[in-house]
Amino acid sequence: MEKVEEDMVLACSVRRHGLENWEMVAVEFSNSISKRCQCILQSSSVECQVKYESLKGRFKSLYQTNFTEEEDDESGFINLMADKLTKTYRDYWTEQVKLGDTPLQYDLSFS
Repeated sequence: MEKVEEDMVLACSVRRHGLENWEMVAVEFSNSISKRCQCILQSSSVECQVKYESLKGRFKSLYQTNFTEEEDDESGFINLMADKLTKTYRDYWTEQVKLGDTPLQYDLSFS
């Protein structure tokens, strides 16, 4: 689930800051992951761009049949990706809490 969390944080950072502001994406991504894993993580803007392109490729191959014309533009695609990853992450933690297997450790009220 850590990879889904990392992908979700990256997609949400790209949604907030866009594809032209990789420095801010890198700062937000690094800070968020560092806070969650209680470690120091410093990702560069180039690393975030590479991670995003990888995520985009994986996501497109997984959901390729679900795109509409509106979602084919980059901002629509980023919104769709961030929304689906956030839902997957929330659903996982909701199920874990229901099962009582994992204590709730994170605030799931993402903006």
